[in-house]
Amino acid sequence: MGPAQSISKFLIVLLNLIIFFLILITLALSIYSFQNHLSVDSDLVIGTLFRLSFFSLFIFMIYKLKGIIITVKTGEPFCPNNIKRFYSIATSIFVLGVIDLIGNLNSHQGFVLIDTPYFVIKATSFIYILLGCLALVLAEVFKMALTIKNDHDLTI
Repeated sequence: MGPAQSISKFLIVLLNLIIFFLILITLALSIYSFQNHLSVDSDLVIGTLFRLSFFSLFIFMIYKLKGIIITVKTGEPFCPNNIKRFYSIATSIFVLGVIDLIGNLNSHQGFVLIDTPYFVIKATSFIYILLGCLALVLAEVFKMALTIKNDHDLTI
């Protein structure tokens, strides 16, 4: 087993553990938030839905990343499915950015870039944009690599 195989195996195990713990944390936080309130109000439900969507997107992205690592492990990383996976990850990152922006609209804690009396924009919003763009660039690089690979396979 080469170093790439062992790293891939390690990453797959690590991602499985992360998915497991994210599911546990999501369930625990959701149950905990309802236990501390005597009545269910709209803020509690909306906050829980934001939390569930946020963690669900993280789990979805990790699942897609695991699929990419599996194709690297098998030696076929330049396939159409990985391009779709990178586009899915990019879309998820942009949606996470929107959820984070909406969720922290009135929070004045942390590294604030734009602070008005009505809303706040934090640095994390720009980090999500940057990471989403990075995933889109990777999708395009994989698309170009697939084209080159297909051309190379035809010439042989």
